[in-house]
Amino acid sequence: MNGRFHSGFCDMGEPAPVTGPGPQTFRKGQIVFDAKRSQLQPCLVASGEVVIVRDGNAVEIVEAGECLDPSLWTRATAIAWTDCRLISMT
Repeated sequence: MNGRFHSGFCDMGEPAPVTGPGPQTFRKGQIVFDAKRSQLQPCLVASGEVVIVRDGNAVEIVEAGECLDPSLWTRATAIAWTDCRLISMT
């Protein structure tokens, strides 16, 4: 993974908070969380994939069935790699 990985995405604006017990849908390329601007709670990736980008480099892909916990990814941004659904774990 390299810096070009992140450049394929457009800025989809402010991240939307994942709240409540129901799933939240993100479109491919949409920002799921940005550690500098949002307070996302841990959530389950119910479907799709989320890429974690730090310093312009992709460092991890979180797949369906895995937990996405922003507290593990300081100074990182999570972007929907594919269309995905997230469910809050709080």
